[in-house]
Amino acid sequence: MNADSKYKTFDDLVKAVKDGEKLSYASAGVGSLLHIAVVMMLDELGLPAGAMQHIPFKGGGKAAAALTGGHVDVMFQNLSGVIGGIKSGQLRAIAVTSEERFSDVADVPTVAELGHKNLEVIVGWSALYGPKNMPAEVTDKWRDVLSKTKQDNTWIEQTKRLNSIPDIRSSADTKSFVEQQYTGFKDVVDRLGLAIK
Repeated sequence: MNADSKYKTFDDLVKAVKDGEKLSYASAGVGSLLHIAVVMMLDELGLPAGAMQHIPFKGGGKAAAALTGGHVDVMFQNLSGVIGGIKSGQLRAIAVTSEERFSDVADVPTVAELGHKNLEVIVGWSALYGPKNMPAEVTDKWRDVLSKTKQDNTWIEQTKRLNSIPDIRSSADTKSFVEQQYTGFKDVVDRLGLAIK
C-alpha cells in the first residue's frame, strides 16, 4: 500500500472491502499473477472478484509506480520489486505470502499468521525447462550445476539480499510444485469463470 494510506494493516483492508468501500488494485496486466492474486484473495475472504476495481498496467514496474503515486490502493508484488519503496517510506507492506517472514520486513505478518494460509499459493517462482527427451548428459549436467548452486553460500546470500527465497528443488519436487500451482490457480479461475478473450 501507499505509506500514506489510511489502511494500516491487512485487516484494515479486509474490513474496508467488506464494508463496501471502493478500493482499487494495480496489476501487471489482465490475467497476470498480480491480477489473479487479488481475485484469489477476495475469493478467500468470501467476496466477489469485482469487490475491488482492477487497474491493469503494462508491467509490474508501472503498477508499482501507480501505487507509489497513490493512484491505486493496493497491489500484490514480489518483495524484490517494491522493497526500495518500502525502505524509502513510500510504500507499506501489510502481508507476505511466504511461509516465513522476511528479515527486511520482519514486522510484516505472513498470510498464515493472519488466518489465510490458502494464500501461500500466491508466490513468484522460476523454473528451468527444456525440450522433451533432452539427452541425459544435458539434463545430468543441469542437475549437477543446480546441485552445486544450491550449496553455494554466495548465491544463497545474494538471493536473500534480493528478498527472494533460495530454493532449488529436484525435478520431481519441481513437477509437484508446478502442478500444485497450476491446480490452485485453475480451480479459482474456472470456478469464477475468468477468461481472457
